[in-house]
Amino acid sequence: MSIKIYKDNSANAIFIEDANGSQFLNSLNAISQGNFITINDTSRTIQIISNVLFSEFIDKDDIAYGSDSSTTATALNEVFNSSATNTMDVFFAELNSSFISTTSYQDVNFGTPKRIDTGFTFVNGSSEITLSEGDYDIQYGILGSQATVNNRVESQVRLLLDGVEYGFDANYSQRNNQQDTGGVNSFYLLTNVTEGQTLKLQTRHVGSVNTIIQARIYIKKIY
Repeated sequence: MSIKIYKDNSANAIFIEDANGSQFLNSLNAISQGNFITINDTSRTIQIISNVLFSEFIDKDDIAYGSDSSTTATALNEVFNSSATNTMDVFFAELNSSFISTTSYQDVNFGTPKRIDTGFTFVNGSSEITLSEGDYDIQYGILGSQATVNNRVESQVRLLLDGVEYGFDANYSQRNNQQDTGGVNSFYLLTNVTEGQTLKLQTRHVGSVNTIIQARIYIKKIY
């Protein structure tokens, strides 16, 4: 039986699934011995896996950790070490744009992303971000300003996945003869996203002419 090992960043723990069930641990170290791998729990100074063929070790997606014992041990130790490179996919994009007051939602067309890794498909100037399969922590928000007299403005933003609303926020602003600046910043956890689903933000501003200073989204793939 294969041994599945993966890191859960939200739980800050390493999970190991084998014939004995599932357990989560920290302070682990993998050692290569011929074609075999031994894993030690260094906090308790014990072996928890002894002399298992390297090809038996797979990640959460059932992919082998290495092509031999040495590469497998190296890959496992990268997962075990807190200093290992974070393998979560990260996407960040922001937009500076202006919108007039409207009762209908408008797509936010994103500019060049600040960072993009594997797992995303995006075209500069597009309003849609195509996701790969997994779970995502989404942080999104808008900043708005308006300088009308005695007028209450409601700026709304919503998060859509394949056209279905998954998050909604509104910001109300009112100032007498002064410019008012305010905004919303929210987060949403998208789970069980399937390959090829599209994510977008939409905004609308009701009450007066309103200028969006910035609309932005930050996406972190956590699983």
